[in-house]
Amino acid sequence: MEPEPIDASVVAVTVFPDQARVTRRGRATLPAGEHRIRVAPLPAGANPDSLRVSGRGPATVLGVDTSALRAPRSTDEEVVELTRRRSDLAEEQAGLIDADEVQQRRDTFLAGVAERAAGTYARALAAGDAAAADLAAFSDAIAEQSTGARERMRQLARRRVELDEEIAAVDRALQALAGKRGPDQLAADVTVLVDEAGGEVEIELTYLVGDAGWRPAYDLRLVDETVGVTWFGLISQHTGEDWPECDLRLSTARPAASAAVPELTPWYLDRVRPVPPPPRSPGHAAPMMPMAAARGAGGSAAEAAPRLKQGVATMEQGPCRPPTGRRGRSRYRPTAAATARSWRPSTCRPGWTT
Repeated sequence: MEPEPIDASVVAVTVFPDQARVTRRGRATLPAGEHRIRVAPLPAGANPDSLRVSGRGPATVLGVDTSALRAPRSTDEEVVELTRRRSDLAEEQAGLIDADEVQQRRDTFLAGVAERAAGTYARALAAGDAAAADLAAFSDAIAEQSTGARERMRQLARRRVELDEEIAAVDRALQALAGKRGPDQLAADVTVLVDEAGGEVEIELTYLVGDAGWRPAYDLRLVDETVGVTWFGLISQHTGEDWPECDLRLSTARPAASAAVPELTPWYLDRVRPVPPPPRSPGHAAPMMPMAAARGAGGSAAEAAPRLKQGVATMEQGPCRPPTGRRGRSRYRPTAAATARSWRPSTCRPGWTT
């Protein structure tokens, strides 16, 4: 889907200490259906993550994308003139390099001719085939040609130095106009869905741009014994776009273009669940609690007996005896002292009394 251009001019600017928020607004009459509206050109320094779109009318904003507008050259007249001037200087510089190379070759050729002709004229003079005047004329011609070549090389060297200085000056001027020199710009493509009725749609686009800011300044005036203080703000911007007469505000806030949501680590809470005891097989005797644990610190066997759990034998004075009607012998054995305190517990079957 080819984007449809819309004329969205700057209607409001909020300047922060180190950046600015620009608001553009434009209108277009669109039929029903899905459309892509292009707002361009935006400055190259606009932050794509800060683009925000809202609208009014019978339409719904589906999204916004940014794209780069590639221009072959800058459209600013001053930048175009400086660029053309630098191109002419660079072309002249290349011609001087070629001319200097030609003069160097010519000087080398004349030196070689003079060296070879010296031996030939010497032999001819010795044989009487040449006159001294001919040799002098040839020497003067070679010297004149060599002198001319050397002089031309010096002129080319001086002109090359001048060209280097002029090119450096043009480069400094282009660097000062860096905001206007950049041919590449941004475009915002807004996708909207227009209702069946269609109609006029208003698009409002805001974005953050760098290379702008403001700082406070004060004027103090003393008249007689009265001091007057005047406060004002100095605004500067090198964004590459013009801010026409619009709603201009100053703010001390420092907004962020985007914020990253931190990843939270979950905590899982639950109540303590008791672990049930393992099941016992039928006929298996429960383990007997040790007498030291049942008795407690400094207690006697008689005092510890009521604290023993069900299924564990109780301690009484006297030997371990089986229940009525059953045979058997207790495994409790009295010691030599034969007192209640000296019984040593062992293991009794369930139902036995000691």
